[in-house]
Amino acid sequence: MQHNNGGHIIRYLRKKNKISQSDLAKKLLITQSMLSRIETGEHPISLLDFRMALICMGVDMQEFWTISLSVEEFESYLLYDELRCMMYQKHNEFFRDDLFLTQYQTFKTSELSLHKFFRPFIMFVEVMIDNNKWSDEYKINTLFKALNMSIPHLDENNIAAHPLTYIDVLMLNKLALIYKKTDTEKAKTLLADIIQNKDGARLSAAEMKYVLPKVCADLLTLYMDTCAYDDAVNTASDLMLLSRQAPCFKHAAWATYHMGIALHKLGKPQTQYMPHIETAYYAALALQQEDLAQLIMKEYDI
Repeated sequence: MQHNNGGHIIRYLRKKNKISQSDLAKKLLITQSMLSRIETGEHPISLLDFRMALICMGVDMQEFWTISLSVEEFESYLLYDELRCMMYQKHNEFFRDDLFLTQYQTFKTSELSLHKFFRPFIMFVEVMIDNNKWSDEYKINTLFKALNMSIPHLDENNIAAHPLTYIDVLMLNKLALIYKKTDTEKAKTLLADIIQNKDGARLSAAEMKYVLPKVCADLLTLYMDTCAYDDAVNTASDLMLLSRQAPCFKHAAWATYHMGIALHKLGKPQTQYMPHIETAYYAALALQQEDLAQLIMKEYDI
């Protein structure tokens, strides 16, 4: 009996990575003959063993439904996964990156891209690529259509109740920045809800490290712009904590600086706010953020 259980994908990845059947079988604690039967579809494999096999070959697959893909479709999925990685590595600049755009066009023309699972991703990327082309109303409508595809029964007023994916968070973050132009309270609520949702979100550890600091930074900016200094102190504290680990170091000086400013604006004594200002200055120098270091030196005569 033939089983369409992902054995063909395991064989494809094993050969691509030049791993012998014997070596992979040892890692999975099965015999080489059993692995051979799995690869040819003569023996079933559990979802756990399928994922273990992929991880052994450097692929950490989150969506178990990929077990049913053909090799060609699986290659397209790997391209999609690579695009997601490029998105969080490039932050808001991914849609200007030539390599990202080239690979995105390749994925967009694949058969797999027609699957409804990928529609929210494609709609979001299209909005970002043509950001200056569309009106804010069009972008809001498009992003909400994409979110409703990704999140059944979406409740905009209760975002914290939904298990968000990485793409969901990026879309909500983009919506908040659009709302910022006309309704800062709505933007703040949306960003705060994303942060509140972090423990229930469906994000990998790497995705969390990249996206959460950005959301915190956007929320901190809004609090500072609207003179909500008590809230700014709390958010700056969260961002400072996140900034102690790579790849979030770049936020460290900026968050610490705004913590100092917020404390100063709240009328706290110099002994409370100046240590943050001084630390921010030295952190900016360490991170080679010369503009920020110069700004701090000019404003506080350090």
